[in-house]
Amino acid sequence: MYQLFVSKAVKQNLTRLQQKDQTRIKKKLESYLYPQIKQETQRVNNIEKLQNYSHDMLRYRLGNFMLF
Repeated sequence: MYQLFVSKAVKQNLTRLQQKDQTRIKKKLESYLYPQIKQETQRVNNIEKLQNYSHDMLRYRLGNFMLF
């Protein structure tokens, strides 16, 4: 099971994006990605485990954006 969180840095970076991109990312995270990760990460498209981290870290690609 994974613990999901949005860091302060991510929140700040989101505010720098255009409003339409902010809305798109938030909507995708809340309606698609978070529920999928909570169930099973192996079946989520565009998600990969990052290498060389002491903890399991995942990255998710959403169009031109990469989320950690």
